[in-house]
Amino acid sequence: IVRPFIVEDFSDIKPALDSLREGYTIALMNIRPLKDRDLVELKRAVNKIKKTCEAIEGDIAGFGDDWIVATPGFAKVHRESHDEEYPEL
Repeated sequence: IVRPFIVEDFSDIKPALDSLREGYTIALMNIRPLKDRDLVELKRAVNKIKKTCEAIEGDIAGFGDDWIVATPGFAKVHRESHDEEYPEL
């Protein structure tokens, strides 16, 4: 399941982390509300999400300015490399 979450406060990451720990959910988190309100709390929340992803052997990445995707161990986030060559479709 791909599930969206809105992070307005540090405590709002708990449902996303619980879903990640269960192992069946890819979390898309809109961090804009917290980013606009409190950058210190945002950094604290992102660090907690990173540590949880490491513990469950998942992955985390930001995309755009306002979104974070976090995955459990069965999924990884694609990161483009400038050295990669893509075949023509």
